[in-house]
Amino acid sequence: MKKTIALAALSLAVAAPSMSAELNNFFKSTRAMGMGNAFTAVSNDGTALFYNPAGLNKIETFNFAIINPYIDVGQNLIDAKSDVDDTDLNSNTELADLLKKYVGESFHVSTGFYPYFAKKNFAFAVLGKTDVTLTPHTPSNPRLEIDAKASVSGHLGFAMGFLENDALSVGLGGKFVHMEGLSNIYTVAEMTADGFEDRVKDDMAKEQGFGADIGAIYTMPVFFHPAFGVSIQNALEPDLGDAGEMPTTVNLGVSATEKFADDWITLTLAADYVDITNQLSNDDDVTKRLHAGMELWLSKRLALRAGMSQGYFTAGATLNLWLVNLDYATYAEELGVESGTVEDRRHVIQLSIGL
Repeated sequence: MKKTIALAALSLAVAAPSMSAELNNFFKSTRAMGMGNAFTAVSNDGTALFYNPAGLNKIETFNFAIINPYIDVGQNLIDAKSDVDDTDLNSNTELADLLKKYVGESFHVSTGFYPYFAKKNFAFAVLGKTDVTLTPHTPSNPRLEIDAKASVSGHLGFAMGFLENDALSVGLGGKFVHMEGLSNIYTVAEMTADGFEDRVKDDMAKEQGFGADIGAIYTMPVFFHPAFGVSIQNALEPDLGDAGEMPTTVNLGVSATEKFADDWITLTLAADYVDITNQLSNDDDVTKRLHAGMELWLSKRLALRAGMSQGYFTAGATLNLWLVNLDYATYAEELGVESGTVEDRRHVIQLSIGL
């Protein structure tokens, strides 16, 4: 594997290693990850298209993002960067030694952007994202498992409110997804051979399809406005063949939100149980599907977040400078078959220009 391809792949690629049991989530927002990814009953911005389209009814003012790139990097990759930089990736011996050192560890990075426009009851977005996870195997004969996906998708969502004060919100979202993906294991000799870059491109499966999501949120008109949400993501599954899977999943959520000090402070508490039919991975571990968190907005300029996702802590923050937003989140994905087995700590940074 040429060094340029190795670094380019690491900087351009969202998928889980096939040997692991990471939940197969199509998209995770930086804001949601900071608060434990508990967003089913919270969704009230443009990312409702990816969590619960009913949340479009909860949008108070129109908002949009013209440019909002993000990068999501695993801690393992950050820790190994100096070793990668010091390795001649054209050398069979040096590449083999590098893989041996990190056998069994996973190295993840994803990048993407999703310009969108959202207002009460309506939103559309374009999502472009790439992701790669690399996992070395077999110390005696080092090999590298490459799981990668790249996709471009268009999303459109509508919502309506029912009952007094729109206590019941119902939403529908549609999407068109073009995806390219691979999940292969390569030997050292294959990776250092001429034309390996072209081989990887040839191994990428390509497919496209349509999908649809539906959801509902009921908000009680009492103190802290407790809300109960349900979403069925991919109620109509996109048929993506070998390029990737987007299975039908059912998610449940609860939240409570209240404003204080003349709306200067907004506090939200939330909890989700996602994938109740166990479609996102081959296991049925409950803790991996539990999410909980909180969000505290101060004067609509600074948000602080914390939570638990899959048994691991999360944290995040947003700095809102009117037309420019800076977001950060740290979270962990469980790569084992049950929570507490294999933690993959990750960090996300996102810069958004819009309202």
